[in-house]
Amino acid sequence: MKIQKQILISVLIFLVTAAVLVCFYFLMNRSSSSEKPKDMEAFTKCLSDGGVKIYGASWCPHCQNQKKMFGDSIKNIYIECYPDGNTLTDACKQADINGFPTWEFQDGKRMSGELTFQQISDNSNCTLK
Repeated sequence: MKIQKQILISVLIFLVTAAVLVCFYFLMNRSSSSEKPKDMEAFTKCLSDGGVKIYGASWCPHCQNQKKMFGDSIKNIYIECYPDGNTLTDACKQADINGFPTWEFQDGKRMSGELTFQQISDNSNCTLK
């Protein structure tokens, strides 16, 4: 009986610790990825002026998520690769785009997938002011 009680207490301590760690993890990730620029238009203008581009496709759910993050300001940096849904544009062919979304930065570095504002800022000369 005493051993069963110790096992139960150990399991409960483990579960509580695991729950706290999971909550901490999500809170930390939420705060860093949800930070957004105070002036979205100025941020995307800075990106555009620096040559930052995002290549996307109308049928790509990750591209849609990135577009939602930026709202109307995405127009400053977004290049649609499949405007009709089927045919890759010449601009995207010349840029050798084969995954979506693809971010291209000033130094020629490319990153694929959904990026946070912080990741975009870290890879450009544009701050999240």
